[in-house]
Amino acid sequence: MRETKKRTFRDHFSFFLGLLLFLSWTGPIAFAQMIGSVSPTAGSSGTSVTITGSGFGKRQGASTVTFNGTPAAVTSWIDSEVSVTVPEGATSGPVVVTVDGESTEAEDHFRVIVPVSPPSLSALSPAASPRHSNAVGMEVTLTGSGFGYDQGSNAVTFNGAPAAVIAWSETRIRVKLPEGATTGPVVVTAHDEPSNSLAFTVFPHISSFSPAAGPAGSALPFTEVISAELRGPAPSNLMAFRRRSSAGRRVKSSQRFRMVRPPVRWSSPSTGCRAMPISSSPSVLF
Repeated sequence: MRETKKRTFRDHFSFFLGLLLFLSWTGPIAFAQMIGSVSPTAGSSGTSVTITGSGFGKRQGASTVTFNGTPAAVTSWIDSEVSVTVPEGATSGPVVVTVDGESTEAEDHFRVIVPVSPPSLSALSPAASPRHSNAVGMEVTLTGSGFGYDQGSNAVTFNGAPAAVIAWSETRIRVKLPEGATTGPVVVTAHDEPSNSLAFTVFPHISSFSPAAGPAGSALPFTEVISAELRGPAPSNLMAFRRRSSAGRRVKSSQRFRMVRPPVRWSSPSTGCRAMPISSSPSVLF
């Protein structure tokens, strides 16, 4: 009985002695590292990100955290949680923690948000519609920056009128002059941000005229009624004369009107008529 107790003691002593020698040679037993979560999962450079899990080690040492291969600056490090900032130049991709040469990748990729600068408009070509002609549908090219690589929900307006887009790129847009466009600002809206504005001039034109011709040198009687349709902003001195009076009313932009005028001479059958204002300003040739 006493011999059995001695043998048991020796066995236990040998086991604990061997375990002690093993631990002194191998060091403390390390738990496998694991990433539980990354919060937040999206942000721009400089954003603080917390990585929780286990097996990271009590201190950073030579351990690292990378965002799609770009090393991140560590702000705090403990065995179950690491805090870092998204590095400058990082791109969307995996978050990887490397401890003692062993790398662990987070389940969800991190999305790097790149701030978008507002669009900037630098030039219009042409910057005005042709004189005395219907310019609806003419092509206008806009150049600048920050427009985005495709149109998407982006838009171009001429004094508030939306234009049909022919082609769209980051620095160049081609559009058609829209119906109802008037002189005013052209604006590009990209990424929900409006650009600076550039002025575009829409010259007026008469789409119809009656009577359309007359003998050269002949005079129209005072009671002659002229019917016309004006598109675009009216010249400041264009007046529509009232019947039985030399007084007049100013013609508004983009409207149909009928006017009765004093005698006026055709300049020639081919070029049309000079609309004489009641003021002493020069006449307006259509």
